[in-house]
Amino acid sequence: MELVTSVLLLPLRNPYVVAKQAATLARLSGDRFVLGVGVGWERFEFDATGADFTTRGARTDSALQLIRSLHTTGGAAFANPHHDHPSGHFAPVPELPVPLLIGGNSDAALRRAARYGDRWQSHGIGPEEFATRVSRLRSLTDRPLATDARTPIADGSPAQAAQATAGELDAWASAGAERLAVWCGPDADRAGERMRALAALSQARPYLAR
Repeated sequence: MELVTSVLLLPLRNPYVVAKQAATLARLSGDRFVLGVGVGWERFEFDATGADFTTRGARTDSALQLIRSLHTTGGAAFANPHHDHPSGHFAPVPELPVPLLIGGNSDAALRRAARYGDRWQSHGIGPEEFATRVSRLRSLTDRPLATDARTPIADGSPAQAAQATAGELDAWASAGAERLAVWCGPDADRAGERMRALAALSQARPYLAR
């Protein structure tokens, strides 16, 4: 099992704190934590936190570089247009670099994933459009880069929703999705029932368990 943020809006947060939190979660989880990030798109969230909306993409790129530097060097000197610090001490340094998952469907998100990510995750699109986005992503980099999809669970009772979602798995796999994250809804009780129904099906459909 993995522990993944899907996704954390990085330009709303202090990247030094995020780096510390991610490294701590990696240590506690036995290197099973994946830091999933996005840039955000709703201006009111930035207004509420006092973050600049217009520079969110550039600050996200800068923060990703900083986090990777802290996780691999333990605090070596780092400088770029948005983050600049002399050498210092950072701990815990992960045994392995924390995998970076980049979320989003835009060309900018794909370029960010190609440049900095270990995984890319789509949001709010179906298998057909996902396949198109995967093709675009592959044209941007020769690096090994995992392709994940995120989809809401189907409507209906927990059993119906699980069956309908499982019925889409072959289409997602054919489109190039290596993992499928299923959002089970905002209601905690209903989400739990849906997750249990999906878990019961996963024994027969290993792809669903991923």
